[in-house]
Amino acid sequence: LERAQRKHGKAISGVRVRESGYYGHGENWSLIVAIDCNRVLGYHLEQVAGTTVEIFDHFIRTKVLQYLPAGGPVRTFMWDDLGAHLSARVYNTVTFAGHRVIRRPPYRPIDGPIEYAFNQLQNGFALRMHEINSDADFRRVVQFILSNVRGLDATFVHCGYL
Repeated sequence: LERAQRKHGKAISGVRVRESGYYGHGENWSLIVAIDCNRVLGYHLEQVAGTTVEIFDHFIRTKVLQYLPAGGPVRTFMWDDLGAHLSARVYNTVTFAGHRVIRRPPYRPIDGPIEYAFNQLQNGFALRMHEINSDADFRRVVQFILSNVRGLDATFVHCGYL
C-alpha cells in the first residue's frame, strides 16, 4: 500500500476521483482457498510471495481435512500443477485420510470450479476497493467476500463435476 502510484481511482459512474490515497501494487500476498459444491471450506491468507509445500500441506491438514466428517464420503481433491500441489507429501496427506487427488489439465482454468470462486473474489475487490486502506482492511474484505461466495453448485455442474 505504501509504494502505490496508481494514476486512476475507482468511483461511481459519472463521479470524479479527487481523493489521494494508496492505489496500486507493492506487497505480495498468497491466498489458498478450498471449496466444495456448497461453500468455501477454508482459506489461508498470508503476506508471502508464493505457496510452499509446507504451507499447502498445513492448510490441507488444518483447514480442510480436520473439518471433513470421519468415515464420511470419499472426497476428490482437484488442483492445478503448482509445485506445492504436486508434492508427494501433500498427496500422501490426502490419500492417507481416505480421499483421492486428481490434477486439472494444465492451462485449462475453465475446467476448475475454484477459478469461478476466485472470479467472485476479484469482482468483490473491484466493488470494495475503496474500503481497503490497511492490511487489516484487506483481510476483512477477503473474509467478507469469501463468506459470501455463491453459486458453487452451478459452477461444479458447469465444469462437468456434478
